[in-house]
This record gives sequence, structure tokens and C-alpha cells, in this order.
Amino acid sequence: MIRGGGRLEIEHRIQEVRNAPDLLKRVFIVTSSLSQAQVEAAFSAAATGEPPSAHFVQLYWLLVSYFSACAEIGAIGYVVCQP
Repeated sequence: MIRGGGRLEIEHRIQEVRNAPDLLKRVFIVTSSLSQAQVEAAFSAAATGEPPSAHFVQLYWLLVSYFSACAEIGAIGYVVCQP
């Protein structure tokens, strides 16, 4: 796109890049309502037999679905959250 050209030429270049074997696809989900420390605490509690809250189960399901979707398209998924 930086080199310019017509619309069809730009679309062709974009398609070439999308199909390149060395392309790294990265997908970021950014949330201020998620804390890494809270997630670690919930997993630690679950490891000791304490049942997780319904909120955590839903959050876990959403994250698993997110990473599954990333894997389907060959992308690397990232979660940006609070420490």
C-alpha cells in the first residue's frame, strides 16, 4: 500500500502477504476488567478442590474460545490485562 498503485494491485499485494508462508498473525484482546493475579488465584483455588465462581467459568470459556479461534486461523493470541 505504501508503494501505491491501483485498487486491484493493492488487493493483489494484500492477498500475497496474507498467503505468505512466513506470515505471523497476531491477535490481541485488551481488557481492563481482567487481572492476571485473579486468574492465577482462581486456578490455584480450583487445584485445591474449591469450585470456581460462575463468572470465572464463563471467563474461562470465553478465553478458551478465543484461543481456539486464533488457532483455527493460524494466529497467535494475546491477552493484555491488569497485572
